[in-house]
Formats: sequence, structure tokens, C-alpha cells
Amino acid sequence: MKGSTRIALIGQFVATFLIVWAAFQFVFGIGFGALWFALIGWVLLTVAKASKSKAPDTKIRSPLCVGEVMRRDCDTVSGDIDLQAFVNRYLLKNRDRCYFVAENNRLAGLVSTEQVRRIPCAQWSTKTISQVMSTLDDIQIVAPQMPVDKAYATMMKAEVNHLPVGCNDQLAGIITRDDILADVYTHVTIQN
Repeated sequence: MKGSTRIALIGQFVATFLIVWAAFQFVFGIGFGALWFALIGWVLLTVAKASKSKAPDTKIRSPLCVGEVMRRDCDTVSGDIDLQAFVNRYLLKNRDRCYFVAENNRLAGLVSTEQVRRIPCAQWSTKTISQVMSTLDDIQIVAPQMPVDKAYATMMKAEVNHLPVGCNDQLAGIITRDDILADVYTHVTIQN
């Protein structure tokens, strides 16, 4: 269950509890003073329901497979450079969100802007990419022939913005939510 949906459900539970408690207090306890709690519960329930209805739908439609949408020109960075050098050389110049990481001339994992953002700026000069990256064992690699809609559902479930694409222990590229949404937008525009 996605975080925003979970929060909306918790809000609905708390709101329902407030309304029931206020009704009980009105009948058996403090009288008209309990109506304030009922009003607060009602407002909270309305907001929680509206929030839940605005939660994004994880289903999309696309006739393409991942291999047709993925990016093949992913930059590879060395795992032994520090985060400050990585930010200066790559993130500020290219604006890509995810990079392959190589160690000893072998692909070792991925590093994303989100992982760098979690580290305080004061530590960037002392931390290397290898210390913050996701190793190939930590990430799910999708096949190029996977349908795009299934890849998008996988991203939503894992709450990630990108997935590496590959087969037979070889990475071929990367697919991002932006790539998928741009693909869907293009198909909708063309069909209309």
C-alpha cells in the first residue's frame, strides 16, 4: 500500500473514531460539548476521503515493452569517487537522476540523486559512491520484453523512480517513471 493511501486510511479511522466517541459522549457524558469533536471528526473524514480519492492510480496502458522506451545512454561512474566530486562532475552538469556504478571495470550497481540527497552535504567529501549506491543484489532488474505498464506497476509498488533493464547479468539501460509517462502521453496524443 502506498504511503499516501495509508495516511488517508489512518485519517479516516481517526475521524470515524472521533465521531463515534463524540456521539457516545453526547448521549452519556458531556452533552453539547461533544458536538465539537463530532464536527472535527466530520471535517477530518471529509479531507481523508478526498485525499484517498486523489491518490494516483498505478495502472497505465501502453502497447510498448520496456526495451522500446528505456534509455540506453546511461552514464557510468566510478564507485571510488566522493559524493562532492560526483555532484560537481555529473549531477550539476547532466541533470540525470540515476547512474550506473563501476568497480574494478565491472558493473556494481546504481546511484541516484535520492541516495545522494539523503547524505548531509557536510559528509559529501568523505563518502564515496560505493558507500551509498544500491548494489545489483539490492535492485530489481526488469527484462527488455516486460510490458511498460507492468514495469510502472513495479515502480509504484517498490516506491522507486527508476528500474535497471537487462538480461543474462548484463544491464542494457534504465527506465524511469518520466520515460513511461512521456510514452503514455505520446500515445494518447497521437490517438486523439
